[in-house]
Amino acid sequence: MKDQNFKPINNLTELNKALSKLTSNVGPISLGMFKVPGANEALLNNVIEQSHESLYEGISLEDIIEALEPDLAKRIDTATTKFIYDEHGDKHFKTSGPGTKFVLNGSSKDAINRKIVEFIQPHIGRIRRDANRQKQNYYLTREAIPECGNIKHLVIQVDFIFQPESITYHAYPDKDVKNYSLSRTKGGAEIPM
Repeated sequence: MKDQNFKPINNLTELNKALSKLTSNVGPISLGMFKVPGANEALLNNVIEQSHESLYEGISLEDIIEALEPDLAKRIDTATTKFIYDEHGDKHFKTSGPGTKFVLNGSSKDAINRKIVEFIQPHIGRIRRDANRQKQNYYLTREAIPECGNIKHLVIQVDFIFQPESITYHAYPDKDVKNYSLSRTKGGAEIPM
């Protein structure tokens, strides 16, 4: 986005500063003005930075929101986030004892965790929208990967943190999954798309 003198605007703070310089007395804008569930300030800053719009005398808040909101809605689905492995998951990599253990067979914890992140990534938009700017826990249940051994299902626990945004995760093989879903409960009702 550019101000009325075509100087780049890279974030919400700069946008509000530029709006305060307009004689039409527009602003300020806040994240809450956007009807985009799951949006956060980092995503909005990215959209502002990438926007080809320019401010001008007479522009309204509605004009600015209308220009940015579609791209913000797209970023909910496409922007990646920070993934943090939850070390609680280490107990599922132990080599002995009963329970829900991975069978490494030449694989590694890091290789399995890379797969887990790949399984979570396509669901980021749904998680953001469902959590709607709140901390929320999820279970992603699915068919097993080879490292699950003879256990037929995989459970991925996903802890979504809104600000600053991140996902903490760990996974384990589980024989008791009744259906596959992304849910707030293990094997529960699917959260909306």
